[in-house]
Amino acid sequence: MVPPTRLLAWRLLDDILFRDTRLELALARARPSAQREQALLVELVRGVLRCRVALDWALTPLVRRLDPRTQNLLRLGAYQILFLDRTPVHAAVDLTVECVAETRERRFVNAVLRSLASRRDELRTVLEAHPDPLVRHNLPAELYADLCDWLPPLQLASYLERIASPPPVYLRVNTARATTAEVKVQLRAEGVSTEEDTSLPGCLRLCSPLAGYLHCRVHQVGLATVLGLGSQLVTALCEPLPPDRILDLCAGKGGKSLALWLLAPRGCHLTAVERDRRQVVRMKENLDRLQVQAIEVLQADLLDLHIREEYELVLLDAPCSALAELDKYPDLRWRYRRKDLAGLGSAQLALLRVAASAVAPGGRLVYSVCTFTPRETVENLAAFEREAHDFRLVMQSGVVAAPDGPGLLQRLTSTGFFWACYRRGNGV
Repeated sequence: MVPPTRLLAWRLLDDILFRDTRLELALARARPSAQREQALLVELVRGVLRCRVALDWALTPLVRRLDPRTQNLLRLGAYQILFLDRTPVHAAVDLTVECVAETRERRFVNAVLRSLASRRDELRTVLEAHPDPLVRHNLPAELYADLCDWLPPLQLASYLERIASPPPVYLRVNTARATTAEVKVQLRAEGVSTEEDTSLPGCLRLCSPLAGYLHCRVHQVGLATVLGLGSQLVTALCEPLPPDRILDLCAGKGGKSLALWLLAPRGCHLTAVERDRRQVVRMKENLDRLQVQAIEVLQADLLDLHIREEYELVLLDAPCSALAELDKYPDLRWRYRRKDLAGLGSAQLALLRVAASAVAPGGRLVYSVCTFTPRETVENLAAFEREAHDFRLVMQSGVVAAPDGPGLLQRLTSTGFFWACYRRGNGV
């Protein structure tokens, strides 16, 4: 019998690497019904993308020319042999071979993977201290060279260590309907373990598999939602929130909109704007599940949007290279192109101008990106400040993935996110 999860993982890898499908979209389309199968699928696809260079290095002595699809299948088998300890080696080989229909190809895949398995311990030892940093850190040459230019050695080492494994999963408790303590107790009763992050309101770190949480009642009835640590820090740094009007631009699936609304005084009007129709649909679904009707959702392109009202707080979480999230989205490693940064920076600056136009006198403008490239951070701020003479920089984070330190701003810097806050006019 063909193993469905591995066959699906093989297909998704083809979609991501050869048809330019985003990892997040590919996984959203493929949802096995069983929790264990969903968790395995995510692990296999993310793992192959995260360890791609090391896998190719290990396979290269065993194969010469390969068609791309067979190469992806061998990567899938090699990942299970070298990095997935919970799968016995013989099972990893057999289940991968079962994905192939043609007899001659089955024999070839079987021979390659069994040869690889016979050298498993030796290969693991070599990979841990491989002399080639591209193999050791599983990065394309152009991206690694740029990281070395941008980050001092200590910060570079910290960043490379962080993106070498999947990130912890964080939840934002819907504190409009339940306390953090109540949600923690309910999750424990459903077999889901969490730890509270006491420095952030309503923040729980998930200590159990994500698939288990997504099937539990707490999630299904909207008492909590998955929201990354960086996003929770971005919104917490916006406190104190104004009592009247907040605008969240490039709102995505609405996670930060929810977090802002939960932190804001009751009665505050929050508008979330997102261009992508699919994201808007998911945002509305999430808000419906959370039973939050007070957030106004607009689908619009900011560059075509004429904002007539003024807001006391405008948050622009601009589309970016997302280098801070390579641990979560390892496919971004293979999408990175140095030449794209100039276009990203120009687009972000154009969005920043639109966001600034919506800020009321005395109000605040917050610019955040989940990256640390100079073009998308400090260079954008410098260009904005040359134009926007009525905005004063109040505070900004660092631009490198520094080691953890005390305080929310230092924690945000350690995630690789960038955050800057301006105040308009003479407001105090």
